Amino acid sequence: MIEKKEVEILRDKLIKIFGTNYIGKVAIHAGTSRPTASKFFNFKNIRYEKAALLYDSALELIEEQTNKQESRSRKAQQLLGDKPQTSLNLNS
Repeated sequence: MIEKKEVEILRDKLIKIFGTNYIGKVAIHAGTSRPTASKFFNFKNIRYEKAALLYDSALELIEEQTNKQESRSRKAQQLLGDKPQTSLNLNS
């Protein structure tokens, strides 16, 4: 059974990564409709199979983005020296 607290943690992490479009991203990745994904993240009843699919897809998206960020940091450290790149400042 997927716990409400787990979904809240997933939702918070996805919002940090994708902003307010996280529901659409997870729905596309899971191959479900956006309304089904919205129901999942808003704790409405959906079939367990769909909930598990959305849960797994959310975890995969978080993992992909985390790996991309780590890779980006390693490349920046190799190319730019000892200081790892933690953010992009495009206002310079």
